[in-house]
Amino acid sequence: MMMTRDGDAEVRRVVAERIAPEEVSVLLSDEDWRVRLTAVSRAPLEFVRGVLEDEDPDVAAVARRRWEEERVG
Repeated sequence: MMMTRDGDAEVRRVVAERIAPEEVSVLLSDEDWRVRLTAVSRAPLEFVRGVLEDEDPDVAAVARRRWEEERVG
C-alpha cells in the first residue's frame, strides 16, 4: 500500500494494475489521470460512482460505461 503514494505516476499506475481490486479505490483520486483510468477499470462498482464526473473525459467515460453495464448486468 505504500507504493500507492510513490512520487512516480507510472509506479502508481502499475500498482493500480496489480493491487487487489478492493484496495484500488485509494487511487481513484490520484492526481494523474492515467492512474485514475487504470484504477476505475478495476475498482469495485460501489466506488465507480464517485468518478462518473471525473475531470478527465476518458476516466469519466470508463466510469460511466462500467456503471451502466455492470449495474444492469
